[in-house]
Amino acid sequence: MAKILISPIGVGGKFKSQDNYDREYHEACYKIGDISYPQSRFMAAVLYEHFKLDGIVFIGTVKSMWEEVYRFFCEKMVYRKMMIIGYI
Repeated sequence: MAKILISPIGVGGKFKSQDNYDREYHEACYKIGDISYPQSRFMAAVLYEHFKLDGIVFIGTVKSMWEEVYRFFCEKMVYRKMMIIGYI
């Protein structure tokens, strides 16, 4: 049976301006158990690597930052399988 992660996509935060949402995620460092992971914009990417998942399904709205998903996952082409489910 395939191991698939279902992950939401957000709208980002208002870090640069309180009037508009930033259109990029900020990087963060992650640690699962005793294993540390370098900075990543997506927790889903860290979970994908750590648990050796078979794929990721992203779910979001029209305001979600789909361009960040494309920039991070599709341009790198290092992720074997990924499904993108559109707007809810």
